[in-house]
Amino acid sequence: MISVGDNFPVEWVRIQDPLAKSTKTKIQGKKIGASIFNGGEGIIFTNDKNMTTNIFFTCKKGGKAGLGQIWKYSPVNSEISLFYESDNASNLWEGDNINITPWGDLIICEDNGSNACKLIGCTPNGTLYPLGRVAGNSSSEIAGICFSPDGKNMYLNIQDRGKTIAVTGDWNKIREYRDELDSNLVHYNS
Repeated sequence: MISVGDNFPVEWVRIQDPLAKSTKTKIQGKKIGASIFNGGEGIIFTNDKNMTTNIFFTCKKGGKAGLGQIWKYSPVNSEISLFYESDNASNLWEGDNINITPWGDLIICEDNGSNACKLIGCTPNGTLYPLGRVAGNSSSEIAGICFSPDGKNMYLNIQDRGKTIAVTGDWNKIREYRDELDSNLVHYNS
């Protein structure tokens, strides 16, 4: 049983047919001992204050409840750890696209095929907080989250409406907001 915070050493395997002409790459990997991740979707790399690179990726269908996981890979240490696993759809339901915010948090877009897909923030110490959701009667996923080079504008796509939305504002207010939500926060990585 894998728990949040568990670390595992990483070794890479060579895929003989990387173009998958005869066999899917995930099947080739599994046959030679590679780990399989359920519904791998978004991926982002981060550099902390010490310029340590970490790579975060989502597994949309991962976890015991099948609601999604976030994994953290450290190339420097050649380790991977389970950073988050959702056990409740109201916290995170099928995380998809992932990015890093100008204030240093992860931001995750949901793609769960139901009404009101959410945009969720995640602090470096593992606290989820809501940022927004698709309003109305839409089952569209939020995708393509990114920030302008100066960090002032956030862009995201609402797929079924074919819209790209720009959001701007005082991002320091987001940090204040997330820090004030003490009793409603979901702590998942201490």
